[in-house]
Amino acid sequence: METRASYLIVGLFVIAGMMGLVFAAMWITGTRTDEAVALYDIYFDGAVAGLKPGNAVQYRGIPVGGVIDMRIDPENVERVLVTIEVAADTPVREDTEATLALQGITGLSYIQLTGGTQAAAALKAQAGQRRPVIKSRPSELAAIFEAAPEMLNRAIEVIAMLEKLLGPENQQRIGNILANIENTTGALSDSSGDIDKLLSEGTGAVEDVRKLTSVLADNTDDIDKILTESAGVVEDVHVLTTSLAGSTDDIETMLSDGAGTMKNMNELTTGLADSTEDIAKMLDEGARVMEELRKLTGRANTMLANIEGDVGSVAKDTRAVLGSVKQAVASLAVAADGFAILLSENSDSLTDFSQTGLYEFSQLMAEARVLVSSLSRLVGEVERDPARFLFGDKQQGVEVQ
Repeated sequence: METRASYLIVGLFVIAGMMGLVFAAMWITGTRTDEAVALYDIYFDGAVAGLKPGNAVQYRGIPVGGVIDMRIDPENVERVLVTIEVAADTPVREDTEATLALQGITGLSYIQLTGGTQAAAALKAQAGQRRPVIKSRPSELAAIFEAAPEMLNRAIEVIAMLEKLLGPENQQRIGNILANIENTTGALSDSSGDIDKLLSEGTGAVEDVRKLTSVLADNTDDIDKILTESAGVVEDVHVLTTSLAGSTDDIETMLSDGAGTMKNMNELTTGLADSTEDIAKMLDEGARVMEELRKLTGRANTMLANIEGDVGSVAKDTRAVLGSVKQAVASLAVAADGFAILLSENSDSLTDFSQTGLYEFSQLMAEARVLVSSLSRLVGEVERDPARFLFGDKQQGVEVQ
């Protein structure tokens, strides 16, 4: 007996089995068919390597959906349009940003939603947009990948500069620098004692400064008092300068009178300087007169001694006369010496009074010359005939018989 299968039953069984597999898969993955979702578009300016439909979408590290579509933006070929699907209750705000993140070491990428403040409004589609657009920003990984070529070029340039710096020409210089550094450190090591002494003295200086500041702090009131008094002194100086400024005319008059006085003194000293030669001649003449007086007194003394020897038998009145003459001559010699000393000691005074006493002194010298001449004649007469000088012309001649 031949068995006949019912195609309808077989078909129903296959459909039921497939639906069972689908529900089993949904149960295993936890997918809920009745859960509401929201779609968003994201425009990326750079490459989206490692990203593909079905990759996860996370919000602050929490899975909230996945990528459902990826394509080149038809309006701008420099951008990539990615459409994501997230739970409708995901708090996507106007300040929420999307970035690409690397998932472990698998090389796969996922989209990370960050930002979003409580005060910001919920993100909605703008005019001309099919879906709300989440702003994107380059991720750290993408920035590294984009900057890698430039960084590599700069690294090559740095290597070339290092090769030039470390070339044969500079190696000797670097060696010299290292040698100088070694010598310097050696000198510092040898001078460690001096350095310690310097540091010790510096510590002492700091301590002195600390004590000084302490003293200043303790004497703040006195310092304020000094400053106040200084301000008063400054005010007094200001008043003094104001008074001096008001007395400018008097000061100018005083200076003018002083200038006239100085002019008169200058004329006086000029006159004295012009009379210096006359004064010197006058002093020389006085010295010569004194010398003649000394000689005259010497001759008179000699003459009187001879007279006393020759006229020893003369009467007592003759001796008295001779004694008087001798005393007068001695007094004259003393007076001459005193006058010479007086001239020597008062030469400066004579110079100061040359303009007023020069004429009188000239007359004195003239009279002194007359006196010396008279005395010289008198001494000459006495030497020639002492008896006649003393007794007159009373001698009688011998009569011739």
